[in-house]
Amino acid sequence: MIPSSDEIDEATRLVLNAALADAKTTRILMDAVTTNGKYRFVERFQRIERYHADDASHRKTAIYVDVETTGLDVANDAIIQLAIVPFEFSSDGRIFTVHECETWYEDPHRPIPVLITELTGISDSDVAGKTIDDNRIGELLKDAALVLAHNATFDRRMIERRLPAFETKYWACSREDVAWENEGFRSHSLEWLAYKQCQMYYDAHRAESDCYMAVHLLSTVLPKCGKRCLEMLLASARCKTARVWATGSDYGTRFVLKSRRYRWGDGANATPKAWWKDVPEDQLATEVAWLTEHVYEGLSCRAQVQRFDGRLRYSDRADKVALEPVPSSTPAEIKLC
Repeated sequence: MIPSSDEIDEATRLVLNAALADAKTTRILMDAVTTNGKYRFVERFQRIERYHADDASHRKTAIYVDVETTGLDVANDAIIQLAIVPFEFSSDGRIFTVHECETWYEDPHRPIPVLITELTGISDSDVAGKTIDDNRIGELLKDAALVLAHNATFDRRMIERRLPAFETKYWACSREDVAWENEGFRSHSLEWLAYKQCQMYYDAHRAESDCYMAVHLLSTVLPKCGKRCLEMLLASARCKTARVWATGSDYGTRFVLKSRRYRWGDGANATPKAWWKDVPEDQLATEVAWLTEHVYEGLSCRAQVQRFDGRLRYSDRADKVALEPVPSSTPAEIKLC
């Protein structure tokens, strides 16, 4: 309802309230108010069951997953909620039917931290004695060509520790596998992208809402390249990843490596103690050329590389892939979608 004001009489408010009850009229009013650029409307997201009508396109099924957990320690924290939203998609990134979310609570057998309850709304009483249905998870995975999450580096590791059946699936990440920065988005958080890309808000940190919102985000068209978000994600998912390790780099190059988004590897899981970065395999030669010029000062590039696809991407098991010297070989495309 529009609030009372000395400047708006009762009759005017009644007319506006009636207009806002109709979606088409509401859009006309919103466009009129925002024309001068001073105002912006943010719409509450409502679940959409179908984005494109059925046609002759070959479709596959993906499942979007999200977890709420007792914390961020993959090795020691536990899942307290898992949500899965299956949806149908075509190879060009169109989304068709979005199915009902299936969600489960699971008892972590420890008190849920107060901060987690405040963030997610999940309390000890919600999860007491509850468990994820492993059999139903297996049924959902059977037909899934791809598993997606918005922070797959975290979600995949948490989920696979509890549900190893996910290990055999190709994974992709709506946060990392869409070039958000190139499209002008300074943050990759789902809440921020929902606001900036979709002009929407939703109940964040609720697993079911996160999944539906993320699927909707993937249905939208990017502002600069004009591609669907899912189309760009699928292109990334089809390519192998090259994990480049700047082994033997001098200490003084750490700042230039950080500015290029390299991260420090502490040697865990028998990996090198060196700066590393993931790039699409078809960009490996470019990355090696940059390292040779800026890190190894024109000398022989001493970097090493691991190569893997979506079956290992974002998982701990990628750490165990054999290291090999650069340069790269011709990249291979993965026929998953």
